[in-house]
Amino acid sequence: MSANVNMPSGPQIPTTLIAVTAVLGAIYTAIASIGIKRFNDCKEIQTISKYANRKEFLSATLIALISIPIAFLVLKFGTMTPSAPGFMVMMSGVLGIIASVFAFQLQKASECTNIVKKSDKNFVIVAISASVLMTLGGIGMIAMKNKNSIRSARNYASAKIAAARAPAAAAPAPVPVANASAANLTNTNPTA
Repeated sequence: MSANVNMPSGPQIPTTLIAVTAVLGAIYTAIASIGIKRFNDCKEIQTISKYANRKEFLSATLIALISIPIAFLVLKFGTMTPSAPGFMVMMSGVLGIIASVFAFQLQKASECTNIVKKSDKNFVIVAISASVLMTLGGIGMIAMKNKNSIRSARNYASAKIAAARAPAAAAPAPVPVANASAANLTNTNPTA
């Protein structure tokens, strides 16, 4: 006798989420690679801890952003929130801003100005702009998936602003409160 049991499946990952994270991972790989290559090519900055820390950050986040689409491919069989693609775009944009700034700082290191490629420096500048746009786009994607929440927050804020702007005449008069003083305190308890 066998029972037909519906087993819950794992998270359902949309194919668009996998594609978006793969593209963002590829873009991030290009940004981080420029910074890492610059650090590896310039022996003078390798002993400076500021630049070594930036290289370590770029290496660690590069591994993370490459592994995200791979993890999503593994989890392809289940459910996922509708805001997940927007969140991933926003998160990749924020990391892209940080990585682009770090790569730009590595490009501008005064210790190694003789080996800087102008095309690498220009790519990093474009990457900063693209990362800002990705961050804003991710926020927009999240907003589009959560229209009702945003609408209710906007209505709540509008009501609070309207209440604060209402003239004092429209507000109800305060209720007078009796003063407790020695003159109006009397003993209401009957004496035996």
